[in-house]
Amino acid sequence: MATAVSNGTAALHMALLALGVGQGDEVIVPALTFVADINTVRLVGASPVLADCTSLDDWNMDPDDIARKITPKTKAVMIVHYGGYPCDMAAIEKLCRERDLYLIEDAAHAVGRVRRTEMRDIR
Repeated sequence: MATAVSNGTAALHMALLALGVGQGDEVIVPALTFVADINTVRLVGASPVLADCTSLDDWNMDPDDIARKITPKTKAVMIVHYGGYPCDMAAIEKLCRERDLYLIEDAAHAVGRVRRTEMRDIR
């Protein structure tokens, strides 16, 4: 099933709502990102937690830093495929499965390179 929305921000907002993310929850987001990722997390009442990029050569979220930022309040990880380069999805998907976290992909910055913005329950 697919749902059309007016923009990527609306898609991220709907994904968080569909997953039941809200007050008291944490969502790990990239420290280097578009403001919509943090805004939508705050819009649903959750707290954004910033994870750093991998290196100066790879500006995507570092799976190791994501792991360090997980707390009992963490409900989801929202990744961004920065500059058309996909994140290390194998490592991030494995981490989310092991920690029973939702994974939301924001691929708006990677047009033509990776999947569309989507949410997947990979647990």
